[in-house]
This record gives sequence, structure tokens and C-alpha cells, in this order.
Amino acid sequence: MTARNVVFPGIWAALLVLLAMASFSAWASVTMTGTRIIYRSDARSVDVQLANRGNVPYIVQTWFDEGDMNDGPESKRNIPFVVSPASFRIAPNAGQVARISYTRSRALPEDRESIFYFNFQQVPPSNVGGDAAAGQNKMLVVLRNRVKVFFRPSRLGNPPANVL
Repeated sequence: MTARNVVFPGIWAALLVLLAMASFSAWASVTMTGTRIIYRSDARSVDVQLANRGNVPYIVQTWFDEGDMNDGPESKRNIPFVVSPASFRIAPNAGQVARISYTRSRALPEDRESIFYFNFQQVPPSNVGGDAAAGQNKMLVVLRNRVKVFFRPSRLGNPPANVL
């Protein structure tokens, strides 16, 4: 066995451990209860529960898109949903309810479900670390989450129990 064969597996193992540690540190502090949003057409609104599990406050910004990941809150698409509040501050270890309402600004098909995406991003405060971090270089990471929103016409009824 040559020295080259011994060194390279060691480097690969160290690199694998570093990548695994980096993935654990990238958890989002602001999370949503549930994995999708189902909006029945006969509902007045749907509430979405967001929670900040971190120890610093965040600004949360919300918006909708139709599948284009490059759409941001500034895009002016004709999305028939509105979320209130659109931007808010969420305190550490606290929660916030965002209310989604169907505006009927655009007719959606009544014979099938329509899909949209609910986006929320957490913006950290720029003064994280307090006075000790003042004057030092820092990198602020804004995390964005996308969740599917299914608009389900009431005439489709409830899905069969064995599908869920």
C-alpha cells in the first residue's frame, strides 16, 4: 500500500465529517407547522402557524409564487391569494399566525386542484453578537422556505381516507 492510498482516504473521511457538521448547523430557526397548505374553496381563510425556535428575533417576509423559484416578494404576479401580515417581527421562542385569504382576483379551475407556493424567509438582525461583534466582519444568511399551497375546489369533496 502506498502513502498516496493512505492519505487520500483520510482526507475524504475528514471532508465528509466537515460536510456533515455543516449540514447540521444550517437548520432554520423559523419553522412552519405542517408540510403543505390545503386551502378549500369554501373556507374564508387558512391560518399558518410559524414559530421562532432560535434565541434572536427575526423579520419574516412572506409571499406567493406559481412555481418560479426566482420570484420574490417584489414580483407583481396575479396570484389570487394574500397573506396577512406580509412582513412581521417574530420574537425568540415565540410564534406568529399568518392568515392566508383567497382574493378571487382570478378564476381557478373548479374540476381540479390548483397549486401555488407560499414562501417565507427569515431575515436575521444585523447586530447579532451585540457590542462584541461591532466592527467585525460578519455574514448574514437569509433562509427561504417554500411550501406548496393546494387550492381544492369544494365540489371535489374530501380525498379518500386511504390516499392520505
